[in-house]
Amino acid sequence: MPLTVLAALRAEIDTIDEEIIQLLARRFSATEQVGELKAQHQLTAVDSEREAAQARKYHMLADAHQLNPALVLGMFAAVIQEVVANHQKLATRRMTESDD
Repeated sequence: MPLTVLAALRAEIDTIDEEIIQLLARRFSATEQVGELKAQHQLTAVDSEREAAQARKYHMLADAHQLNPALVLGMFAAVIQEVVANHQKLATRRMTESDD
C-alpha cells in the first residue's frame, strides 16, 4: 500500500475522531440540561427503563451497521456512567444551594 494512501486514510480517521468528540460534547451539553431539569424537579439521576430501552436500540443499531454490539454497548455504558455521575453532582449542588 503506498504511503500516500495510508496517510490519506489516517487523515480521514483523524477527521472522524474529531467529529466523534464534537458529537460527544454536544451529547454532554444536552445531558447537562437533562440533569438540571432532573435536579430542579428532584428526579433520580438514573432512569433504568430508559437505559434498558436505549441498550436495546444500541444493540439493534450496532447489528444494522455490522459493528460488534459489545463494543457499542460498552462505549455507551461508559458515556452513561459519566452522565449519571454528572447528574448526581448537579443534584447535590442544587440541594446544597437550596440549604443556603
